[in-house]
Amino acid sequence: MDISQDSELLGRLMNKLEVKQPESLTMHTLVRHVRDKQWGNTQVFMDHCDMRNLTTVLCHGPSTLAENIDDGAWFVYSEDEKRLKWLLEEVRVAEGRRLVGSDTKYTNTVIFEDFDDKLLPVITEYMNRHEFKEDKSYTARMYIIDDNVSTAAMQKPTPPSGYRLTPLRPRDAAIVASKTIFCSPASVPVVQKMIKEFPSCGIYAPDREDPVGWSMMQQHGWLGFGFTLPEYRRKGLSSLRHWALVSSLRQRGYRYMFASEENNVQVQTSLKKSPPGRYIPLYQVCRSFFTKTSQVRMHRDAKL
Repeated sequence: MDISQDSELLGRLMNKLEVKQPESLTMHTLVRHVRDKQWGNTQVFMDHCDMRNLTTVLCHGPSTLAENIDDGAWFVYSEDEKRLKWLLEEVRVAEGRRLVGSDTKYTNTVIFEDFDDKLLPVITEYMNRHEFKEDKSYTARMYIIDDNVSTAAMQKPTPPSGYRLTPLRPRDAAIVASKTIFCSPASVPVVQKMIKEFPSCGIYAPDREDPVGWSMMQQHGWLGFGFTLPEYRRKGLSSLRHWALVSSLRQRGYRYMFASEENNVQVQTSLKKSPPGRYIPLYQVCRSFFTKTSQVRMHRDAKL
């Protein structure tokens, strides 16, 4: 059941997902953006017309992981493996997806982005039956922030003299994408749209026009793309952009969430230095690429 254009049903779906948090946070945020028309060319599918029996939601829309602006990725929320199998077949995920308002569809590679890794066997079995082979998968641990702990712990950092702290500008999308391992030149329009629609923070030094550091929210609610140019590190800029973005998220009613691999030394060190209980670990999330068996090609080795 496609409800992408039905604002009333999208609102009811949000209410349903609200009580399923934190596991449903990613899908809840995506549906919110579709309802508010902040994320175009996106489709939302439910497994049941009766909201009381709803267990599974699929969402397909633009993603920085895709190699073409007209392609995208699938986001999955499901509590029932059988219903997920049914909905994957019903929506014909493996047959390509014609986006709303687009004349382009892809059939060679299908991307599933940021789903609970417990669902990977179901998705893999479905894709294999349709002659798709898993090309590459990445996993990481999902975290949310405890606002009660965070509010007491976070103090506004003082920026270095002459540095400016403002939201990113659309023209900054190119440098942001160039420093993000999961982006390509084709990702720039998607990053630009994220900057226009969602909270972000850019740090501008007195000697440069481009930002020297940034953090931003992605379309599915994650904090991502955090980066500081090497020559501007060890100045407290990471804490500064983190504070600014979290403050902006709170003002707009978003929950703070992000994912990190266990071997990401920088993030894991920051987690250990944080006040006890501030970051709450959740489930393992997964990103997977499936390619037609006749056209398998390994994606670049990357991290979440």
